[in-house]
Amino acid sequence: MQTINFGDNIQIPSGIDFLILDDEENVRDSILLELERLGFCGQIYQAATMKEAADVLNNSEIHFVLADWSLPDGNGQLLLEKFRKADRFKKVPFLMVTGNDDIEDMIRAADHGVSEYLVKPWTAEEFDSKISLAWEKENP
Repeated sequence: MQTINFGDNIQIPSGIDFLILDDEENVRDSILLELERLGFCGQIYQAATMKEAADVLNNSEIHFVLADWSLPDGNGQLLLEKFRKADRFKKVPFLMVTGNDDIEDMIRAADHGVSEYLVKPWTAEEFDSKISLAWEKENP
């Protein structure tokens, strides 16, 4: 399998499957474009609600999750808590991608097992860095 090389000897398989959870279609599209720019070519699932995300997680093999904090039917932290309780997701990178830059929420997310936290809007460099750091954290 081909890999995408990030600095510091971090390599991520290009064919991994992603779940993008955000209620705003333009944000999901932006994340999709960033992943394609980096060279990821696996399945990229998109969900706008917690229910849609749960359906994807229950029926697909996901290797990386990017989730918003604020959703119409819950929040990304709730998904994160449920996600980390499932054995098959304990070491899957979970990147919280949100406009919420409250430090207490960041700490709470870290306490519940978030791999990394990316605040909107982001630059390409920030996105790349958070993807590689989240991967490295769960795949040392």
